[in-house]
Amino acid sequence: MLLFPVRLKYPYLKPVWAMLVMLFVMAAVFPLEIAGFVEPERWGLMSRANEPWRLMTHMFLHGGFQHLLLNLTFFAVFGQIVNATLGSRLFVAVCLVCGLCSAALELLLDPRLASIPSIGFSGVLMGLVVLGCAWVPRIKVRFVFWFVFMLGFIEFSVWSLAATFLVLDVSAIVFTDWMKEGSAHWGHLGGVVGGLVCFAIVRAFRAAELRGFVVREPKTLLQWSILRRRKRLAPGGVCVLCLHCGFPHTVKERPGAGAELKCVSCGRKGTEFLEGDPSFLRRRRLCGWVLLGCLIAALAAGFLSQRAPHTNRQRAAPAAEHSTSSASAAPKSVSPSPAITPRVK
Repeated sequence: MLLFPVRLKYPYLKPVWAMLVMLFVMAAVFPLEIAGFVEPERWGLMSRANEPWRLMTHMFLHGGFQHLLLNLTFFAVFGQIVNATLGSRLFVAVCLVCGLCSAALELLLDPRLASIPSIGFSGVLMGLVVLGCAWVPRIKVRFVFWFVFMLGFIEFSVWSLAATFLVLDVSAIVFTDWMKEGSAHWGHLGGVVGGLVCFAIVRAFRAAELRGFVVREPKTLLQWSILRRRKRLAPGGVCVLCLHCGFPHTVKERPGAGAELKCVSCGRKGTEFLEGDPSFLRRRRLCGWVLLGCLIAALAAGFLSQRAPHTNRQRAAPAAEHSTSSASAAPKSVSPSPAITPRVK
């Protein structure tokens, strides 16, 4: 049975350029990987002490077209929630933090990385799913499914998807022989840890405004076209954004003081309304510095993890082997090593 997300019922008001650029990069790297210019053995995640670039490059490699298509569709769905809520700069920082946390936990707990590379973007996706579950748990995601000869659509909420993914990964580690599987379950759980860290940082800078709403009129043509196309804004109306999840609501007139509004997405109630942009948007720079520090810490943890448990140490060759003359040595046929199948996540 195959499941692909095709639609997210979330009318975001901001462009998601960072997500689109990352989608293009992943799609552009895959043909190079098929042609042999980008090899998982060199760019995938492995325990190599002097190759720190693997912590970043493994996220953009994939094990096949189906693996790429699944990651692209899930990233297009859940990436727009985080990108539209935080902006492009913080979105890139969140993706890097989740990817590095995924790599660090996998390097610490998965001994297979000493010989088999791990590739894939699923660690970042798990972090984005956690953030989406925290901000918009009730938003519905429509999937197209294909099972034998059956083709149809089905909808799941964001929180049910996050719970399902977490239960599947934990169950695979606890109840199955995960060492023989081709999936990187520890990498998925590392992405969950990265998502929780990013959510805690963002929430700390938005704690004072979580119960309020912001009244804002759409200013750009993109914002007007999105709301008009989805039939959510009548002429002359205003847009009210929930400060907890960023979900936009449309009302016919500006709400007065003391009016109570309930968010249809996260269920939060509030009577405080701010004019213009919410204050947490003006504090993005400080929040970005904190995420940058978390990014550096995750990068250092992954770099140290490469050196610690599964480092391949060079073995000194015996002196007698070097002293053997080439004239007396018989030629030996060297059989080629079998191709290594990388693990996907």
